[in-house]
Amino acid sequence: MLENYSLRNPEFRKWIWRLMLPLTVQQLLLYGVNIINSLMFGRFGEIEIAASTQAINIVAIFNTFIMSVSGAGRILSAQYWGKNDTKSIRSIFGIALRTGFLVTVCFSTLFLTAPRLLMRIFSSDPAVIDMGIIYLRIVAVGLFFHAISTIIYQVESSLERPTLYLYGSLISYPINLLVNFILIFGKLGLPKMGVAGAAIGYLCGRFTDLVYTITALGKDRRIGVTIKDIFSRDKQMLKHYIAVIKPVFAHDVTWSFANSMGSIITGQLSTAAVTAYNICYNFDYLIESLISGAGKSTSTIVGKILGSDDIEGAKQASRSTMLLALILGIFSALMLILTGRYFILLYNISVETAALAKAMMYVFAANIFCQAFEIMALVGVLRAGGSGHIGFWTDIVVMWGIAIPLGWLAAFKWHLPAIAVVAINRIDMPLKAMVGLIAVLRMRWLKNLTKDS
Repeated sequence: MLENYSLRNPEFRKWIWRLMLPLTVQQLLLYGVNIINSLMFGRFGEIEIAASTQAINIVAIFNTFIMSVSGAGRILSAQYWGKNDTKSIRSIFGIALRTGFLVTVCFSTLFLTAPRLLMRIFSSDPAVIDMGIIYLRIVAVGLFFHAISTIIYQVESSLERPTLYLYGSLISYPINLLVNFILIFGKLGLPKMGVAGAAIGYLCGRFTDLVYTITALGKDRRIGVTIKDIFSRDKQMLKHYIAVIKPVFAHDVTWSFANSMGSIITGQLSTAAVTAYNICYNFDYLIESLISGAGKSTSTIVGKILGSDDIEGAKQASRSTMLLALILGIFSALMLILTGRYFILLYNISVETAALAKAMMYVFAANIFCQAFEIMALVGVLRAGGSGHIGFWTDIVVMWGIAIPLGWLAAFKWHLPAIAVVAINRIDMPLKAMVGLIAVLRMRWLKNLTKDS
């Protein structure tokens, strides 16, 4: 461990960069796949863009559940890694894997039996709904591949092995894109499959991920996970895991459904509004990958420091991450403003839709500046210190109590322009950023979770 966790310390910067760079590149690859898929559908028309994006938004809800399951494992594993307790890490992995399997069974069943109901929540256009149903039914099986590989990736990342995630992505995402290109456009003598082709590409990519992660986990001798560990019962550790996952799960699910409300509200507006919103949303996610990578690396670093029982070091590291959030927030906002207009030109959309997307890009730029503090503070630092409940209650009050009701009124009662609806929907972000920053700097969140077990 280091003696100085200031950003002025080159060793600390190197530690952050070593963890952040692979995670950032992996996130870029993930979002890049989604954007390239969107561009492929952009060659067809706005209905295909809306259908694929809205269906992916539904899959994103499942991803949020799995990220909660794996995220709780990552938080605990990072602290036990600081304590050099590999036995507990193996137990945590088994618990996370079994929990993820149960969650996946529920979502896969919904995708197979009630896809129309799910799509109708996100769109009122019959053509968009019918295309989305095709996608959901095909990807239902792939959810299991995704769940297992994500849990393995997250636990290994907490053990300061983020390159596993990166290397897996470098293998699986090109396969995903290649299959998408062949099947969406009907290359190599195959028929054009459109949305169905994208869904099959998702299956191929996630299956590749599954094979790679299981192989890599089996070769990791640091913790030595076995089949027995996956099914072993540790009641004390299960209670510990549940105590950690409850606020994380509540926060992620609350945020996911609240975030989806933005898509639901805009989905009931015009197809042009849906298309413009989703184009900006895709580019925002691409730029956000840098912040997301920093947030995950922050969680690992602070968690490991706390696990080693260095409270003062954790305080200094957390203050440094807030300065990093400021730097990343400014950089990301400028990227959206300066390059967003060129990204919009990649899509085959009408002049009116393009103009709307350009206007929305400024709203997303303001949003991503604040989001840097939200991710680094509420998701990174506070969760690593066992205070995930702060993010949950912040979302309950700010998103569900303020942003969503105002967004609904703006769209369906006041009938404001689409740009105003989007801006009001995202009014929660500056408030959450403020809460996260204050909570971190007050230093009441610090907790060595390994002492509670």
